Amino acid sequence: MSVRERTKVNRQLAALRQMGAGELGERYQQVFGDPTRSGNRDVLFKRIAWRVQSLAEGGLSERAKRRAEELARDADLRTTMPKPPRVTNGAVLKFMSGGGGDKSRAGYTARVVVVTDTDGLDTPGAARG
Repeated sequence: MSVRERTKVNRQLAALRQMGAGELGERYQQVFGDPTRSGNRDVLFKRIAWRVQSLAEGGLSERAKRRAEELARDADLRTTMPKPPRVTNGAVLKFMSGGGGDKSRAGYTARVVVVTDTDGLDTPGAARG
């Protein structure tokens, strides 16, 4: 990369450092062509800065791209949920969906219910039969 190109990239990075999260979100869409799902200023800055530098320097080599694809193909990906851990007092953590006070993330709802061997309850006040 020439000195002129490096200076241009440095100016762009300096301008990015001055932007707020909203401005970075707009810039993200310009650079990547898609809206961002993140509102985190640091994450947006790093992603855009990486892309600006990648475009200026030519990105990854074809060899590096092929190797990344090989690694992704060979990765051991979990396709089933892990068994719930046992806690020290004999209770079992069960992962269940649904319910009123549950946490929702990315379209999924999860509820953790502790069932002890002594009371056999999986919801407060309801005995299992």
